[in-house]
Amino acid sequence: RFRYIEPYYGRLTQAQGDVKPMGEHKQFNGLVATWFSVILFAQLGVLLRLVLTQLSALDGHQMSTTLYSNFLGCAAIAFINAAKPVFDSFKLAPIFYGICAGFCGALTTFSTWNMEVARWLIGWPSPNLLATTGGASVFSGLSAALTELSVSCIGYQLGR
Repeated sequence: RFRYIEPYYGRLTQAQGDVKPMGEHKQFNGLVATWFSVILFAQLGVLLRLVLTQLSALDGHQMSTTLYSNFLGCAAIAFINAAKPVFDSFKLAPIFYGICAGFCGALTTFSTWNMEVARWLIGWPSPNLLATTGGASVFSGLSAALTELSVSCIGYQLGR
């Protein structure tokens, strides 16, 4: 005869040496739901970021390809954080983390923005893009940094 032995997840207490249950698989199921939600929403966030990047390149005058996505992502993260009590009251923590970490994390792209500012500072790929002198190139990079940070902060404030 075969007998099914159910796995037992628990901890040993130091004093007694006996096994204490950890809450029946609820922690594991919640963790899987959270990871699945983050993965799902991250895919949606990166797709929206790619669409916004393409839209920013339409006119040919927009220097930053991440301005719109960072603005929208900062506004969304502020709005979702303000709505956290609603998510908690309906026990939707995995969806909350999926939107905050997955969607907004994939939508905002500050690493690409840092690369763009560094590129503007040195005038790469062509120095004629911004200016031919070093001082004007540094000024262009700093003004781009201030613009992007200001727009992101405004988006965060609007989302609250």
